[in-house]
Amino acid sequence: MAIRTTSGTSGSSPLVFVRKVTDHNAIVPMRQVKNLLVIFGSMNHRLNQVVGALYLSKTVEHIIAVDNADFAPGLERVLDDFRPDGIRGSASQIMRMSEHIIDANILSRIKVINFSGEFLSRGNQQFLHGKMPQATMFQRYAASEVGTIGENICGHLPINSYHPNSDVIIEISKTDHNGIGDILVSKPRSSILRYRIGDCGRLIQTPCPCGNPVTFEVLGRTGFDFIKLVGTLLRQEEFDRVAAELSRYMKEYRGEVREEIMHGKVYGKIHLRVVPTEYLFQSPAPEQFLSRMFSERVFLTPTQTLGQLIEKKFFLPMEIIFVKGFPPQNKNIKLRLTSE
Repeated sequence: MAIRTTSGTSGSSPLVFVRKVTDHNAIVPMRQVKNLLVIFGSMNHRLNQVVGALYLSKTVEHIIAVDNADFAPGLERVLDDFRPDGIRGSASQIMRMSEHIIDANILSRIKVINFSGEFLSRGNQQFLHGKMPQATMFQRYAASEVGTIGENICGHLPINSYHPNSDVIIEISKTDHNGIGDILVSKPRSSILRYRIGDCGRLIQTPCPCGNPVTFEVLGRTGFDFIKLVGTLLRQEEFDRVAAELSRYMKEYRGEVREEIMHGKVYGKIHLRVVPTEYLFQSPAPEQFLSRMFSERVFLTPTQTLGQLIEKKFFLPMEIIFVKGFPPQNKNIKLRLTSE
């Protein structure tokens, strides 16, 4: 049995629940893996993956679970001895691990990478393919409340698209003209009916070549209220807080965030479009001044600001672009994850 909690980010209060560890589909991509490397930031998630692999896999013999505290020079020697041939983890954590591995022979042994717990951008995919070109990549879409919802294992689906598990029903509610809306998940045998998972997505109408009649695409959190990027969490609420503190200099903002690859390393990048006040132009270099002021105040982890993460080379400097105003919109969307 697994006892899990959720943060309540889908609109409810935090939840505590008990669920049987019987999610066989979650281990399918690991059929040929003997030495499994588990990489998640959450200890709860790491433990769940280790227990699941031990009980459900017929091939996995050894497991090592690591997190940020283990990403140090000695990690390479440990992994060289362990000889992992499969990885299960979140994209940003796997990338952080790979930055500490200089010996290409260690990563050349990886046959399977199974992602879950984080939106997989094309930048992530390209970066890791360059590090482990021989590895087959699979995605798992899951939630603490319901377990595995869908898998990307048929070989025909683009990233962030999934076939629902056999015991799962996917619906999209409150759709717009593009068919995009809230993802609702039902597991009738578990008495879970039309649960709003907190993500937005759409159903793909074109049949999959594998023969599965149902495919859905996950586009991100409903309302763009927060974005996971290179191991950090960008929350619109936090950006709003800082914008209010700096209201002397800025009237309104819109932010676009993305990943950029430079010299073989993935960075976070934030473009902030700002309606400035007249007072801001009293500064000799207003764009650079506001970029520094904002970066020093906005927290992207519980203890680190954007400015600190820039110094540690996780993010590139914030770019400020002045605009006269923004067109009206129906939803309060100020942060957006982009691929361009």
